[in-house]
Formats: sequence, structure tokens, C-alpha cells
Amino acid sequence: MDNQSFGQRLAMYRTEKGMLQKELAELIGILPNALSRYENDIREPDVLIIKKLAKALGVTGDDLLGIEQRGVTIKLNSIENKLIENYRQLNEEGQEKAFEYIEDLVLAGRYIKRMAHTEFGKEA
Repeated sequence: MDNQSFGQRLAMYRTEKGMLQKELAELIGILPNALSRYENDIREPDVLIIKKLAKALGVTGDDLLGIEQRGVTIKLNSIENKLIENYRQLNEEGQEKAFEYIEDLVLAGRYIKRMAHTEFGKEA
């Protein structure tokens, strides 16, 4: 999470958008002094106001609140990357056939890797 307050982030996104407090306040249907209180961290807006602010500023509510999105990163080896590259070159019918073939290999059982798993399902 960043070190900026909600009000600092709000003011930053508003100025980046080139808007005056009055303009943003009118756009979302609040009084300019209410927006000023939000930017100065005197008051906190409710969820509906945060949604309106985010939409007007072209950001997400998470952006305004300083919530970082943490995705899962999966590293692929060169063979896996090549498989994906080849798969993407196939038309819809070819992709379906490739999927079915892989499913058949998995269901056959003899081509399955045997791994020791931890409680989180990762290879030990």
C-alpha cells in the first residue's frame, strides 16, 4: 500500500485529469466544500461517492483507496511458452482439438507427472 492518504490520492488524480474541485464536485453531484474536505482528509466519502469519483476520474476505487492488486505470477518454461504460442495460432476448431487431445492424455493417466504436494498444492 502506498504512503499517500485518500485525500492526497484524490487530489492527485483530479489534478492529473486537469479538473478543478468545483468541476469534479458538480460532475458527481456534491458540493465543492465536501470535495475539499475529502481532499484534506477531514471527512471520508461513502462507497457511492467513491464509485462516482473513480468513474469521473477514470480510475478504480482501489486506486483511490490505495489498494494494490496482487496477481498470481506463473513462470513458464520455454516449452510451455511455445505450446501457448502454437495454440494461439490455431483457429477455434484447432484449439478445440488440441484441448481434447490434452484432456485425453491426462485422462489416460500414464502421462501424468507424479509430484509430492505440500498443503498448498505446490511441488515440494
